Amino acid sequence: MITKNNQLEIFQILWNKSISAQDQNKHVYLSALTLYKLNINCPLSLKSSIHQITESEWDISIEEVPWYLVNQFSKEAIIALLKKIDFKTQDQKIKLQTIAYWVKLSK
Repeated sequence: MITKNNQLEIFQILWNKSISAQDQNKHVYLSALTLYKLNINCPLSLKSSIHQITESEWDISIEEVPWYLVNQFSKEAIIALLKKIDFKTQDQKIKLQTIAYWVKLSK
């Protein structure tokens, strides 16, 4: 059962697994799906969330991570922020473009 007392801990576990490499963790998809379906309040700012994704080993095929962010922050807020972010590496560029792609396809 999710309570106010354990909500942060559950978020941290699911978030960290959701943005890790699939080859390192076989529960990545299930963690992302659970985070998306439970829609636990995100204690991070949108900017911090995007930054953590671009610095992680997030598998860009896991669309539930951007969809979770849409539920938390809105499509419009995410797209507006993505337009302002400067990427430093090709990997970051790909992740930012993929986030934009999944956000536009979200329900």
